[in-house]
Amino acid sequence: MHSRPHAMTRGSVALAGVALLAGTPANLHGQSPADVRAGYTPLTLVAEGSRTDQLGGEALYTVAVYAEARPLDVAHLAKEDTAKALRIEVVSDDDPFSPLTRPWRRELVPRLDRAATNHLLTIVGAARKGDVLLVAYEPGKGTTIRGNSLTAVSRAPHGLMVAFLDQWLGQRPVSEDMKRTLLEWAPPASASASRGIADICPFGRPSIDV
Repeated sequence: MHSRPHAMTRGSVALAGVALLAGTPANLHGQSPADVRAGYTPLTLVAEGSRTDQLGGEALYTVAVYAEARPLDVAHLAKEDTAKALRIEVVSDDDPFSPLTRPWRRELVPRLDRAATNHLLTIVGAARKGDVLLVAYEPGKGTTIRGNSLTAVSRAPHGLMVAFLDQWLGQRPVSEDMKRTLLEWAPPASASASRGIADICPFGRPSIDV
């Protein structure tokens, strides 16, 4: 995956005229579901990690990557004919509008053109604890972005999905430690046993300093 800014025009990211994160979160805070769907395609959790504020020591958000099968294969994930999804959940209880809050929410938006970046920053800038951003790509259908229960982007190009993956798995990720965590992640022993996978060493969900 490359790390150059992705040329996403205003028209290619058609944001709904509603607050993205106004819906109700479906899961307990910080717990990524084992499976999600990209359209009609079922996807399984293949990587997970959390980002921690180095100054305050609190967890900021979690990132979960989904694909059709384990283990995580970044090269395969980048292909346009491959379904995939990225789930981001805010776990920090800080106030996004407080002047004392660090602007860490900016890193939730990948490197796009200025118009698309500003649109997405307006949305994630108000994200609070428990809010979930799900970016999913289905071949032939395009990229969809959902905030909690609301769809904000639909049928966007594959490049938008790749841009989000690049943010944490690309050549210049927001954190090398986070990238390493995602690449080395393994499912908990209980989940592995239920799928008939032997000799898996669980990494859990380590905290990564900003």
